[in-house]
Amino acid sequence: MKKVLSLVVIIAMVLSSMSFAFASTFEDVDAENEKLVEATNLLNSLGIIKGYEDGSFKPEKTVKRAEMAKMLIVALGYGEIASDTPIFTDCQTHWAKGYIALANDLGIIEGKGNGIFDPEAPVTYEQAATMLLRALGYTNESVNGGKSDVYNGAAYRTRALNLNLFKDFSLTGMKDGANRGDIALMLNRNLSNSKVYTGDNGRFVIEKDENNNPVKLLSAIAEKVPMTVTAKNVADNKIVDLSSYLYQTIVAYVKDGSVVFVEDVTSATKSGYLTNANVADVKLYGIDDVYAIEKAEAPVFYNNAEAEYKDVKSVLAGSVVKLVLNDDEKVIGIIADEETSADFITSEYRTNSTLLGTKIYLPTKSNKVDLSKVTVTGAVNDINDIEVGDVVKAYASLNNTQVELLVVRDSIEGKVIKTNTAKDEVYVDTIGEYRDVVIGTIEIGSEGTFYFDEDGNIFQFVGKNIAVAQEYQVVTVATDATLLNGAGSTLVLFDKATIKVMNAAGEVEKYKLAKDATLNYVDADHAGTEAYDVATGVNNIAVGTIVTGLTLNDDEEVTNVTTEALVAGNKTINATKSTFVAASDLVIFNEINTADGNVYVANTLEQLQAKGDIAQTNFKYITNEIGEYSVIFVTGTTVVDAKSTFGLIASQQVVLNGDLKPVQELVVYINGEAVTYVTSTDVATQTVGKDIKSLSISDGVIVGVADSGLFVTPVSNTTTSTAISSVVGTRFQTEANSEWYFMDENAPVYIVDKDGEFVRVASLQDITALDVDVQIYHDASNIVSAIVISLK
Repeated sequence: MKKVLSLVVIIAMVLSSMSFAFASTFEDVDAENEKLVEATNLLNSLGIIKGYEDGSFKPEKTVKRAEMAKMLIVALGYGEIASDTPIFTDCQTHWAKGYIALANDLGIIEGKGNGIFDPEAPVTYEQAATMLLRALGYTNESVNGGKSDVYNGAAYRTRALNLNLFKDFSLTGMKDGANRGDIALMLNRNLSNSKVYTGDNGRFVIEKDENNNPVKLLSAIAEKVPMTVTAKNVADNKIVDLSSYLYQTIVAYVKDGSVVFVEDVTSATKSGYLTNANVADVKLYGIDDVYAIEKAEAPVFYNNAEAEYKDVKSVLAGSVVKLVLNDDEKVIGIIADEETSADFITSEYRTNSTLLGTKIYLPTKSNKVDLSKVTVTGAVNDINDIEVGDVVKAYASLNNTQVELLVVRDSIEGKVIKTNTAKDEVYVDTIGEYRDVVIGTIEIGSEGTFYFDEDGNIFQFVGKNIAVAQEYQVVTVATDATLLNGAGSTLVLFDKATIKVMNAAGEVEKYKLAKDATLNYVDADHAGTEAYDVATGVNNIAVGTIVTGLTLNDDEEVTNVTTEALVAGNKTINATKSTFVAASDLVIFNEINTADGNVYVANTLEQLQAKGDIAQTNFKYITNEIGEYSVIFVTGTTVVDAKSTFGLIASQQVVLNGDLKPVQELVVYINGEAVTYVTSTDVATQTVGKDIKSLSISDGVIVGVADSGLFVTPVSNTTTSTAISSVVGTRFQTEANSEWYFMDENAPVYIVDKDGEFVRVASLQDITALDVDVQIYHDASNIVSAIVISLK
């Protein structure tokens, strides 16, 4: 159920839609302390307060009186002329003597008596406030209201409070030494305060410019100019976030080409939901006025990318917008923010994929994902940190050239104890109030986990069942998995039915199906956004079915299977041709018919490319919503031709093949990569680990396992010494016989534990490790095909 937000919320959304969170210049300034980040960045850029050589600011360090004098002289724009020698006897050779002398001449500082200034003493908060006010032009007489020219600390403190010098931090004691963080906040405030002078009556008078506007302290080091803020200004300006002023005319202070302070905004704006975007005008929800568009080329900042009104008007309706108006109340610019897609994440982002979840498409360049055009905000700031269970909202620019992702990670377990009539507002016991349901409805009594969006609405409900990560998999074995049509669209299974599925990496998992499991079926044209139940008339989960999702209950039984239909090939394909457009997460399965039944192998794109032409009768496919191949399912031919190869058998188990005959399933490491194979029925059980075997592979099935036929040279490294005397590049020498061995191209190095169980793929340098046994598999010329390192 879609709710209409209040205008206050709408305005907040628009104002924050393109705000830039400037990172702190200093590593030790807390990014959460926005005021201090703003102050230190500005003061550093103006040269008023610099950091330290190690990149730190040291906000807790106490400021010395000499340092305070320098800061104020630089803030007044007098840094380059501060060269005199002060009258104070303890400052004649001090590094800050010029600043101290000028600050004394200007009446900003005073000594401590007896001709000393005490430059290395801490500056107290009271002294700092007094110096800041005197930099503005205040004197003892003017802060006392013209009644006395005697220093009055209370009068200075009162004036400092009135000018908000202590507003951005908690002040503990006026006599305490002031730290650099607090001084930065006070200086930042003071730059925007008005300069004054003492009038004839002894009271302060605000200094005015030729236009009768107050002169700010900042004017001493920055130029005051009117300007209209462009998207380029927003992107280029690193001191002040100009995003909230986009397309508006402002009065700003500029130094070295950068805006350092915004004094005033002279443009009018209107914010709200855009209900109509016509050729010549636009209309906002709840406002009777219609606003004319000044010109068709008026700039529109739509989801953080700039376009012209004429090109983007067709997608603007329904957006949350801020209209910038000229003096004639015509629209001269629009900032628009619109959610273009949203998803509940059920599988982690795959590297180089153009798709996040199942609904969010990412920008591409030359048919490859372009993550430089993806901004991630919210719970995380990197796409690789998005987790299963996150709610992600996408704000895509026109033509999906860039995308902002808002990640929400907020959930709670509970039970629905009340609902409204429509069941799209539910009361959850652990929340203690009604919440809107964004998609669909939730029944009373439902118990599980509730996942929220950024507004606190329920975006997704997951019952006590567990959703297995959604990805393309193929059913390789279905044992007693007959699905019988039950009442309605429910498909009831025989008890103890099982299925086995293989993923894109060739990894196989076996699942038991619950007796009341149901089947969801997604049409090949991706109709609708959710899988839907149908009585398909298909009475089983056939071997070779493409599965996109499994749901498990607390007993780890499958309660729901989601499948997607394959489309028969309609033309010859060749993965090397430009006409073959593969999704970045393309999955390739090869169904191979053998004498023992069908077997399944997962292949890589490189293997498919090496295959060359594949006739339309030999493949089926699934495409994503932009026409890229997501699944290629090759039948009637092998993607990788039969061959003999060396491999390390890492694990094995007895399984049933497609004809329900017992065979071996082996995980074999070949050239350093794990591959899962089934064997023919006549392959005997083989030793697991340690030995490198010669594998005969035909039609994706291991039909023979034999000794490698290679020479095997064993060496043993003790706890104190290694039997390997030298490793140089891809060759090495043994201590015992001084023989040199040469690694063949792609020759792998494996580590197994003392029981022969596979541990990991290693590097050549690992053969020098202590307390291990090393077996070198090589030919008569000492060309090494593989090395196995055994932990003792």
